[in-house]
Amino acid sequence: MLLLLIPFYIPFSEVDSALSSLNLNREALYFSRLEWIDSKLILPRVIELMENPLKGEKYSDKIIGAINSTLSDLIMSVSYDLGVKLEKQECSINSINELILCLNKAKKLKDDAFKDLSKRDRLILLSKLPGRWENEEDSTDDWLKSVLLERYNIEFDTTHINEDSIMKIFKKVDLKRLLESGFLLYKIALEVPKLINSIPDDSLPEIIEMDLGRIIIGSRGVDHYNGDIPFILEPGGNDVYNNCGGALGILDSTFGLSLIVDVAGNDIYRSDEIITIGASLGGCALMLDMEGDDYYNCSHYSIGSGYMGFGLLIDQSGNDFYKGGIFSIGAANFGLGINIDLGGDDSYRTTSYGEGFGSTYGYGILADYQGSDIYYAGGRYFHTPLQPNSYKSFSQGFATGVRPDWGGGIGFLYDGGGNDFYNGDIYTQGVGYWCSAGFLIDRNGQDRYLATEYAQGAGIHFAYGYLADLGGNDHYFSRFGPSLGEGHDFSCGILIDTKGDDWYSVSGGLGIGLNNSFGLFADISGNDVYNITEKLGIGDVKCARGFCGIGIFLDLGGNDEYPAGRGADNLSWINNDFGIGIDKGSEVVEEVIAQRPVPDFSDMNIEELFKIASEWGVGDNKDRVIAARENLSKRGKVALNYIFLNKIDTKSGLELRAIEHSLKENRDSMITYLKANIHNPKEEARKNIFHFIGKFQVTSLSDSLIVALRQSENKYILRYIVHALGKVKEKRAVDELIGYLDEEEPLKINSIKALGEIGDTIAINPLLDQFESPLVTVRSSILKSLISFDTLLYPYIEKRLEKDFHPDLLLLGAKAIASECGNFRREVKRSLFIYLDNSDWEKRLYAARGLSLLGGEDVVVKFRLKLDSEPNPLIRGIFTFFLQRYVE
Repeated sequence: MLLLLIPFYIPFSEVDSALSSLNLNREALYFSRLEWIDSKLILPRVIELMENPLKGEKYSDKIIGAINSTLSDLIMSVSYDLGVKLEKQECSINSINELILCLNKAKKLKDDAFKDLSKRDRLILLSKLPGRWENEEDSTDDWLKSVLLERYNIEFDTTHINEDSIMKIFKKVDLKRLLESGFLLYKIALEVPKLINSIPDDSLPEIIEMDLGRIIIGSRGVDHYNGDIPFILEPGGNDVYNNCGGALGILDSTFGLSLIVDVAGNDIYRSDEIITIGASLGGCALMLDMEGDDYYNCSHYSIGSGYMGFGLLIDQSGNDFYKGGIFSIGAANFGLGINIDLGGDDSYRTTSYGEGFGSTYGYGILADYQGSDIYYAGGRYFHTPLQPNSYKSFSQGFATGVRPDWGGGIGFLYDGGGNDFYNGDIYTQGVGYWCSAGFLIDRNGQDRYLATEYAQGAGIHFAYGYLADLGGNDHYFSRFGPSLGEGHDFSCGILIDTKGDDWYSVSGGLGIGLNNSFGLFADISGNDVYNITEKLGIGDVKCARGFCGIGIFLDLGGNDEYPAGRGADNLSWINNDFGIGIDKGSEVVEEVIAQRPVPDFSDMNIEELFKIASEWGVGDNKDRVIAARENLSKRGKVALNYIFLNKIDTKSGLELRAIEHSLKENRDSMITYLKANIHNPKEEARKNIFHFIGKFQVTSLSDSLIVALRQSENKYILRYIVHALGKVKEKRAVDELIGYLDEEEPLKINSIKALGEIGDTIAINPLLDQFESPLVTVRSSILKSLISFDTLLYPYIEKRLEKDFHPDLLLLGAKAIASECGNFRREVKRSLFIYLDNSDWEKRLYAARGLSLLGGEDVVVKFRLKLDSEPNPLIRGIFTFFLQRYVE
């Protein structure tokens, strides 16, 4: 892994400026929120973040630095946040005996961690922990309550055991020894691949029996593994693992350690039992998959989860699929749960409590380093009774305590790049609940965040939530708040987006301090769109308990769109005394993109030069392509000879752009080449010739176009000739173009457009004859062409209205003379006013539309008089929106 510190940031100076505008400073944020409750086992790191919410940037930067350094650094860093200072460990394994010695050492550390637990303590954990995260409203998960007692044929009365009992037992666990055991297991895993590769193929597969359990070294082919095998070393092949890879260490009869190292292959990991595939309960489990497109489909408590234990899953490459039940994919409670994926386009799916989830003294991490990934959380448990039609997610950088008595943990989701989709419902995407902290950091890409409620940088009930997106044009949607940089009930919620043209949509949110909380929203740059539906939003507070919190909204660059009356570019506003919004820097500053080197074209052959000139001239390739096209144009006839011999029949839009540039810069020579090729035997070449004649309005080739129009060889490409005739405004073609008004749609529409461009009034009546076409494509085309005749059109409309009324003609007349200020305008308005009082709603509708185009004080007066009495809602809408625009 590469060390890569990421410079995302809270705009501290702008936050200071916002606070100063409220006559405050940063000391106003240093608020001991957790002193208002009496919860125990709150992590010191959570307390620090709650008391000083701006420290979230420095802290998350530290974790990202560890993620991108070495996994050892990450394990040591997050263990420290659980109150454990791990020392660096090294182990060298060159033989099976050395492997066994190291595994024995790891087991002793694990056993020492639980040595102070009585038999009753262990039975309490065995009976209570599996059902602790089940959904109480879903009876299908009741089997979790007794699953481990039944597995080991143990009878135990759990009637009087409560949450306090579990917390008291946890205090007896030596968390330092437990994490040291897991850390050593990780170091062992790093040594195993070289040991596997040193074993001759003719010795495989191999089974080694030891006191710890069985070690199986697989073959280099396809192997199947089933059940509780503590240690599997797999050299290669597309292997299948069923109910493997879990560590249960509470009972004396269970090993409490699990290690799977799979060197290569597209593997399948599946389970219908709990505690599998890099998951532990009272133990340490590690799973390392080094290559291949892998499939993980597991039940509850799986895929890199640590439950009073250490669970780590590392997948180093491939496009992988992860599916887990509750408490999976980087989940932790009383320990560490980490899911690392180093590459590929991956898919993650959990029912709840996963994808970077932490609870009491637990740190859960999901880190995906690269690729365009899909994250989904939900789909099983409804959030009744509050949102009975939406699912519980509790995932994607989410953490929670046990309200009201016990603090929570830290949940962290990191994505290193790619166009990602985060899909959740309730409590998701950088959210903390009850004495916890949740983080979601996305480094780059065009990302989509979808949620229902309590989402996207939200702290809920004495908690901390943080979301930072560091690049890309992103979409954020949460149907309800609190969301998008909002704290609720003594909490802190922060959302930072540093780059891109972004869309934000929420009922109420965007820098809100709700009920004694702190909310910060900051979009650093880009042209952004904000949508909210509630009154509370965009830099606001709501007070409770007799005092307020602080809400800050910052948009620091770009031309942005706000709901009416809720914000504007280069403007600041204050809401409810302690909520503030600031928009500044709205001038558009184009991002400077480092360009690829421009080659020396002087000795480059024409074919290679044309190829570069036909590339996409965007991003870092812009200067290179521009220079190539300019150089191509400077080669004059050499370039034209190459184009017309080799490329004039191209179907490539990029090649046509390169050709167009050369023709434009060599106009005099171009005409000769176009004329010489107007009868080119290749139909695609002739299409391009007609296109360029029209594009450059080569009127000197009008005669050639007329001839081409009548040649049978062009019967399938007539519309391209018609298009060119319109561009050169060739009136001699009008009669033939009128004849094409009865042809198929593409030719008809091109003829309509050409007749409008030519502007001969002979075409007006034939066009009006087609005006009632049932095809919107045809009707809209005729509308545009007729309007181009301006005031010349109105006498024709007037005559038609005398014979027969068509509502569309009213609107057409208004559009045709909209820019005219003389008699025609007065006549049209007089007719429209008459029809506005007609009993036929359709006539009133078109009259209202026409008058709204023409405008004026007389229209304002008439619309105001008619507004309340008009029964048709569509017409009332026209009145209303026109009057709103007039007032503005």
